[in-house]
Amino acid sequence: MLCTEAVQGRPGLCSWRRAALSVPGLVTDLWLGRWRGGSDVASLGGDGFIRGKSQVRRLIRVNTLHPTNVDTVMIQNESTWRLFRPDLEHPTRDDAYEGLASVNTLPLAWIEPADVSNALLWLVSDEARYVTGIALPVDAGLAIR
Repeated sequence: MLCTEAVQGRPGLCSWRRAALSVPGLVTDLWLGRWRGGSDVASLGGDGFIRGKSQVRRLIRVNTLHPTNVDTVMIQNESTWRLFRPDLEHPTRDDAYEGLASVNTLPLAWIEPADVSNALLWLVSDEARYVTGIALPVDAGLAIR
């Protein structure tokens, strides 16, 4: 969870009063309504859009990022590679590349952590100050595959 309301008013951080962003899977309390004293923060609608009207009234923007495979230890490990190459006893990163790439529309197996960070920085920037209630895919086309 990234919430910039604690640093409101500091130059270069976010001139909007408050911004909230969650990375799915990391902040389950947001979806269970236990964030900030049990208030109803947001829920994901059937169309993929975030419902957070009670927070918008308080000028808190609620958005989520949905990345594809990210080049971190979370996918760059033998256990994950073995899922894509069960025929090999000790698969490598190169062995798993094609299998990992098969989930994306763009021909790449993973994106860099900076790609996700840049999307996050944009969401909390002044350029995105009117963006709220979106599920932003940073997924190399995974969602449209």
